[in-house]
Amino acid sequence: MMVAAPAFGLVAGRERALSTYRHMSVETASPGELVVMLYNESIKNMRDAATLIERKDLSGTSACLLKAQDIINELRGSLDLDAGGELARKLASMYDYVYSRLVEANLRKSSPPIADAVKVMSELRYGWEEALHRHGT
Repeated sequence: MMVAAPAFGLVAGRERALSTYRHMSVETASPGELVVMLYNESIKNMRDAATLIERKDLSGTSACLLKAQDIINELRGSLDLDAGGELARKLASMYDYVYSRLVEANLRKSSPPIADAVKVMSELRYGWEEALHRHGT
């Protein structure tokens, strides 16, 4: 008589496989691909926060917004403002704007600032994706 494996074992195995895949993806990604991954993760966290605001999950909202803010800080910190010239300064300004919108969203538990931040990050992500397709790095 065969006994079926518990559902938890299947879920845990799937999670381990996904974690391994994500880890390998990050390790083998080019610098440009890593930037796009950071954009994707920030946007995901922002969208999750907006959903959690609707559900009145204040702690979940805050956690998602803080993760997105951490990513924005990481992106901004990676800029070389001296060598990057005007482009780096413009990106820094956009990251500052997005960060301020996320802070406002977290303080007010309000979705419109999140929508503003998602719009900016989505446009920036699109630019990075286009650059990757054209230049491959």
